[in-house]
Amino acid sequence: MKAKDLVKARLWCLDNDAWSVEFQFNPSTLSLSREMDPGEGDGDGAFGGPPEWDSGARDTLSFELLVDTSVGGEIDLADATAFEAAMLSAISSLFGSENEDSILPLVHDFYRFTLPITPAAENAPQRPPVVAFVWEEFEFMGFVSSFDCDFKLFDHNGRAKRAEITIEMEGRAFSGGIDLEDFLAGAYNPGSGSGTGSRSGEDGRFDLADLA
Repeated sequence: MKAKDLVKARLWCLDNDAWSVEFQFNPSTLSLSREMDPGEGDGDGAFGGPPEWDSGARDTLSFELLVDTSVGGEIDLADATAFEAAMLSAISSLFGSENEDSILPLVHDFYRFTLPITPAAENAPQRPPVVAFVWEEFEFMGFVSSFDCDFKLFDHNGRAKRAEITIEMEGRAFSGGIDLEDFLAGAYNPGSGSGTGSRSGEDGRFDLADLA
């Protein structure tokens, strides 16, 4: 794959596009899970009839990502995998090619998705920002429910140079039919029974072209 064809994963912040983050390295794996809670049926048979499925159950997406500022000089990590980046970093340190930047600003870009925001609407309660994980055709809209950062490398001045971040999100996978308004209105929350479509009946999906 040519460098110009490489598609980077990103977290798009629907509340503040300036907070959107493009990944330095794409995740090597994604883990998607969904828990269904079938209710009791109302029939008279031995099993009480078919279960009443909760169409609004939440999905969970988890992934790991690498942030690294240990390599400098002529080495370009833009198209390297996480493993290749670690190897290049080790080689670079042997030849004194060092980047003096800390990774803390990069870590904070992801950490702030766990902090509450105050919506512009009057009397609206604080809530975490709504974010969409977007990678090529895969979309997941929700909230960051878990953030874990494992710092792996420091320079001689104590600057953090490399970290592995694990993020877990709760929301809805394949979220092309959900807009921000519907998400906040609980259009797919347990018990709502409204599925994933827009309340107006129109196609409320966000346009991936807006992320370019």
